[in-house]
Amino acid sequence: MATNEGSQNDSSSEIHSVDEIDYFGFLENAKASADEIVLQTVKCNNCNASTTVDVASSDSSCPYCGDKLVTGDLKPESVIKPWGLIPFRLNQQEAVKTYQKWIRKRWLAPSSFSRQPKFQSIYLPYWTFDTSANVQFIGQRGDEYYDGERNYTLWTDVIDEVQWYFDDILICASESVKEESINNLRPWGTEDIIPFEDKYLKGFISEKYGVDLKEGFQKAQERTTEGIEALLREYIGGDDQKILKARTSYTDITFKHILLPVHIISHEFRGKRYQVLINGKTGKIQGKSPKSLAKVLTTVFGTIALIALIIRLFF
Repeated sequence: MATNEGSQNDSSSEIHSVDEIDYFGFLENAKASADEIVLQTVKCNNCNASTTVDVASSDSSCPYCGDKLVTGDLKPESVIKPWGLIPFRLNQQEAVKTYQKWIRKRWLAPSSFSRQPKFQSIYLPYWTFDTSANVQFIGQRGDEYYDGERNYTLWTDVIDEVQWYFDDILICASESVKEESINNLRPWGTEDIIPFEDKYLKGFISEKYGVDLKEGFQKAQERTTEGIEALLREYIGGDDQKILKARTSYTDITFKHILLPVHIISHEFRGKRYQVLINGKTGKIQGKSPKSLAKVLTTVFGTIALIALIIRLFF
């Protein structure tokens, strides 16, 4: 039986300061064992995200779509208390500089994207899972040989059971950010997670998780499946491999609910909303910007004019 630790990790270091919670034990006795907090949230009428708001602010807008939030619609909601978080290290001034550097490289973007952006700093909800994946499989190992006249492959049956340990599988529990963009903000470095305290949320927005615990673990299983085939091929060895059948079961499942810091810039251009996300710890930035038709046409005609001038001068 093989063991592999950290194959799908966000970090190779374990979180020592935050206790792991038994997954099945929690589900079986959730109401009795749940440690909950009450958040005053408001639901955006446009994108349906449920977030906390700064009631003292005269300009409360949704961090995801930019629509105005009706603070009078605040309502208390009980959620599983976060067991930990990574505090913001990158403040908004530093995030603005990161964004401006990023947008300057996108010279076809509309001018409105280059103006002083409006930032929202938010703690996004995440689930993190640890689990052992036990894989029973039937496969074949292919070894290539040359007999002096031709190349051929000798196939050998491989039937075995292996186990890999996956530590800190991060699953974003927000339904309001694009999965590709938020995944590209990794790595987070989960060794920096500290125990949750209310004081860390002061001055920041936080979101209620939209992906519940069961759905979160389903996504974690999908994440491990992506890596298990590659791990099986490596385990089988040889020059080529065939995986004929594989069955995976999961044991020793534990989880935590954590919060991770993100700066969000939301732009609207020609009826389409664009999000730019900045990792509030590392400053890593992800997002897309539209192309300005005027700038594209100027570039095209400018290139044509330059080619015409070169032809006129040298031919």
